[in-house]
Amino acid sequence: MSRTALYETHIENGAKMTGFSGWDMPVSYAGIREEHHAVRAACGIFDAGHMGEIEITGPGAEQFCQWLVTNDITRMADMSVQYNLLCNEEGGILDDLMVYRFSSSRFILCVNASNTARNLEWISSRAGAFDVAVRDLSRIFSLIAVQGPGSAEAVAGALGGDALPPGRFRFTVFQRGGEAFISGTGYTGEDGFEIFIPWDSAPELWAALRGGGATMCGLGCRDTLRLEMGYTLYGHEIDEATNPFEANLGRYVKMDKGDFCGRDALSRVLESGRARA
Repeated sequence: MSRTALYETHIENGAKMTGFSGWDMPVSYAGIREEHHAVRAACGIFDAGHMGEIEITGPGAEQFCQWLVTNDITRMADMSVQYNLLCNEEGGILDDLMVYRFSSSRFILCVNASNTARNLEWISSRAGAFDVAVRDLSRIFSLIAVQGPGSAEAVAGALGGDALPPGRFRFTVFQRGGEAFISGTGYTGEDGFEIFIPWDSAPELWAALRGGGATMCGLGCRDTLRLEMGYTLYGHEIDEATNPFEANLGRYVKMDKGDFCGRDALSRVLESGRARA
């Protein structure tokens, strides 16, 4: 089992641990019900250090990302985030992910833990036709999610108000033991933030957020929160045998943007009307 930078913190605080996508992760601390309500009413923090980060840089980065994913990268402003789907040539969903656009020559893809190694290999194997470099940053960054109506206050207390991004699906860069960035995104349906922090800086930030009143939360309430909102989870509602239209994710597929991986197959699905309901 792999361990995040916060593993010892979880053990010290009595977390119930379980294996998840090859990682030893906390299921809950005080209890799933209590943690669920803490996020809905106040503020909860989650260790998401098991998630993968893949960096794509170079003169061809925008062109390559535009081909890789189903949404339209060219509509993104710098320092913005976009939900996306990575499909194979047959239109099946390899992963759902967040694309962070730093500039036209630098993007970071935040991918699901279960798919990190496969995604990295798949993306790298298709990068040769573009002027890009692909790098795995998954052990460079840790990731802490701060979610709930009290999340802005908790983050401002831990990092300072200047660190807060200017809005939803935007992000800002700051320094905390190296490059870090924080986005107005999350997986709970609440206002909140996701903080990408240098790996070894995660325990200090976790303690600061706890000191500001945030409740420690595990995978158990992450699942109940996303189910309550109707959000998909890779390996459950979506997988490589499912296309975006079958998963009711067609709004993230921009068929008019030009060529992208899986476009021809998805066009045939639309023409035939044979997508599963």
